[in-house]
Amino acid sequence: MEILGSTIQQIASEKAGIIKPQVTHLIGLLDKQSEKVMRNVCKSRKADLVKLNRKDFSVYKKTHKLDFDDSNLKLKNISPGLWGEHQLQNAALTIKACELLQQKNFKFSKKAIRVGLEAVEWAGRFQVVKSKNNNSLVLDVCHNYSGAKAFVSGFKTKFPGRKTTMIIGLVKRKEHQKIITELAKVADSFLLVPMKTKRSTDLGQMIAKINWLGCPVSKFSSLKTAWSYLLKTASPDDIISVTGSHYLVGEFLGTIEMN
Repeated sequence: MEILGSTIQQIASEKAGIIKPQVTHLIGLLDKQSEKVMRNVCKSRKADLVKLNRKDFSVYKKTHKLDFDDSNLKLKNISPGLWGEHQLQNAALTIKACELLQQKNFKFSKKAIRVGLEAVEWAGRFQVVKSKNNNSLVLDVCHNYSGAKAFVSGFKTKFPGRKTTMIIGLVKRKEHQKIITELAKVADSFLLVPMKTKRSTDLGQMIAKINWLGCPVSKFSSLKTAWSYLLKTASPDDIISVTGSHYLVGEFLGTIEMN
């Protein structure tokens, strides 16, 4: 938020920078303030605006499936490769984009749309893998409050009734308490680590200032030391999560050997 703006209107205005003159612009399910910004920018740049409507699709959160049904394109039982309720909505937006492209004479089949959505992978976006000790490992760059909410929602659906040991690193000037309050709903403990960036928050200050809501919290000198500790202490059925920042998940993917 410190980069894009401090209000919804400011952030929407920054995002609207992608709108090109006389080029069709597609939006998803936005709040009224953001949609108004997009409509005004499209009008000023003579760009047609197309909106995904809630009636165009149905989501089934428990089974992580999606039906898309409007006048021009119908697809049933889509299981997106990216996990989370928000990714079901993103998949619906993708299908809407495919529909618009078909109207402009781009040729691809319903099967191609289905295969693309179900096979897609995105490192660090609720990415579930196995560690060398066979633990389920979740990598997710939930670096703000909305990301933390999406993580918790996805985790509860993927691992109902379970908790996770959470390695977490955060940058300065984030909504730390709101993020931790949300993540604590599924965390059984927090392992706080610094990141290889000057933006990494001070761990001692975080431990002192944050209400950890009864979750045990400890700090480690590095991601590697926290990971080594968990490899020695975690049970095979424990779920481990690495969360909180692109910096942290990127470091994990770049330096930690999981196999």
